[in-house]
Amino acid sequence: MFEKISDRRGWKRPSLPAAPHSHLETQNSQNIMRGISMNPVNPRALLFVTCFMCLYLGSALAQQGVKSEANLTCTGVINTTVVSALSIDEISKLGDAVTLQNNFGGLTFRPFDDDDRPRRGKEIEIGFILARSGDLGGTPVGLIIWSERNLDFNFRKSPEGAISVESSDLNNCHVLATFTLSEKGYVLRDKKVIAQVH
Repeated sequence: MFEKISDRRGWKRPSLPAAPHSHLETQNSQNIMRGISMNPVNPRALLFVTCFMCLYLGSALAQQGVKSEANLTCTGVINTTVVSALSIDEISKLGDAVTLQNNFGGLTFRPFDDDDRPRRGKEIEIGFILARSGDLGGTPVGLIIWSERNLDFNFRKSPEGAISVESSDLNNCHVLATFTLSEKGYVLRDKKVIAQVH
């Protein structure tokens, strides 16, 4: 009455006959295979496309590198020298003053005439800085800002209380120097001490 499990060992589902294909489906399959066999990938075209992509990516990366290098700050273009006095010729070529004030005293920057800058040998004078204390009897300090390159310079006063001297004439880097006066009487260039008011 009950079928033994052992009698079902080795049983397989009978396979169904394959569904017949229409003549149109068979013809389409033959056409597809014929097109694949007759149109293989051209190795030369593939190599050309690969080389083109490599050159394009390399050029893009190189241009990006040039742009990033152009943002670098030049060193050694702007220099400073402490002086105790100016000549009559230098005084006559001073421009309008830009002044910083703090609890210690003040710092005044005056650029020289762009068209007639004073020179000391190879040194082309860009501007003059005078730093002083707010107390009577203090000894001020003066500095000449100079360069061996005759560039077009811009001068700006920042909201943070600093005076910047900069130029964009050089293609490979940006010329920039920032000057300020600390609360202890130190004249700073790019946050480094270059002189002190006594």
